[in-house]
Amino acid sequence: MSFKNIAVIGANGNLGKGILPLLLESGLNITAITRQTSESTFPQTVDVRRTDYSFESLKSAFQVSVADVRAEITMADAAVAAGVQWFIPSEFRHDTTNPRVVEVLPLFQEKVKIVDHLRSREKDGLSWTSLHTGFFFDFGLTFDLLGFDLRQKTAAIWDDGNNRSSMSTFKTIAQAIIQIFTDPTSREEAKNQYIRIATVTTTQNEILQALERVSGAKFQVTRIETAEGKRLGDQHLASGDKDLAGFFLLLKPGPHRLAIKAQQESVLDVVGRMYPKVTGEAERGEQ
Repeated sequence: MSFKNIAVIGANGNLGKGILPLLLESGLNITAITRQTSESTFPQTVDVRRTDYSFESLKSAFQVSVADVRAEITMADAAVAAGVQWFIPSEFRHDTTNPRVVEVLPLFQEKVKIVDHLRSREKDGLSWTSLHTGFFFDFGLTFDLLGFDLRQKTAAIWDDGNNRSSMSTFKTIAQAIIQIFTDPTSREEAKNQYIRIATVTTTQNEILQALERVSGAKFQVTRIETAEGKRLGDQHLASGDKDLAGFFLLLKPGPHRLAIKAQQESVLDVVGRMYPKVTGEAERGEQ
C-alpha cells in the first residue's frame, strides 16, 4: 500500500519551500498546514489549512488531509487522534543519536524528546521516520552558512578544511520522503527508525575547488580555528542572540558532523548543477 495524502507542517519554511514543488510533482495529495496569521500563498493544487496549532485545530487539519518541543508533541498527539499513520518529525540535519551532537548543540536535546514521544505513541498505531540529512547543501551555499560567500567570492575555512561532512540538497530530502510514502519496501525499512541520507560527503576544500572551477573566480580564503568558532558560538547563544549566528557557528566545527557512507554524487557535479540557481538566489537575498 502507498500513501497518497501528506500534510506538510511549516510548508512556507526554508525546508518546506524547498521540497514542496518536488512533492507536488510526485502526484501525492499535499495539504499545507500553516499558522492562521501566515500570509504565505501556495499553488492551487495544495490544500491549505490554517491553524492556531492547538490540539483540536491540528486534529481538524489532519483529518481533512487524511517549533518548540511542546508544539511538535501536540502535533504528534493530534495526528494520532486524527488517524494519521506516519509522522516525520522536524529532526533533519545532524545525527541526534550521537551524544556528541547533543553535547555540542544543546538545542537538539529537544529533538531527542520528540522522538522519545513518538516511540511512546507506536502502541497507538503511529509510525515514524526521522531523517538525518546533514546540512541543507543548496540552502547553505545560498545563504553563506557553509563558509562561502558567493557574491563576494570569499571562503571561511575551518581548521585545515579537510574535515568530511555529509550534506543533502532539498531534492534529495524530497526524494527520500516520497520513497518512504510510495514504496512499501522502503517504508518498512524506515518504520520507526532513524534514516541517514546525503547528496554529498565532502570537505570545505573540495567545495572551494568546485566553486572556483565552476565560477572561474578565485576565492579569498580566511582560516578559522574550531576552538575559536566554538567559543564565539557559545557566546552568542549565552547572550540570548536570536539571529541564529551563534547556532550556525556551533554547527560549523567538525567533531559532530555526519559522514555517511553511501552511493552519492561528486561535489563538482552537484555544485555545477546548482551554481546558477544558488548564486541568483544569493544575489536576490542581498537586494
